[in-house]
Amino acid sequence: MSGRLVFGLVFLLGALLQSLTIFFLARGNDHYILRLVKRPVAIAIYGLFVLAMLYLSIHFLAG
Repeated sequence: MSGRLVFGLVFLLGALLQSLTIFFLARGNDHYILRLVKRPVAIAIYGLFVLAMLYLSIHFLAG
């Protein structure tokens, strides 16, 4: 297994887990970030994390 493949899979798994976090935040579950910002802002922040991780996973897997 090459290093690029491993990094691509790790970032893909991270994006999946962050997507689950967005899902649970949208359902109304509590999360530590809600102590700092309101729910819509938290969902947007995690959405940006997901997009960044998806970009990195595509970069590593396609390269």
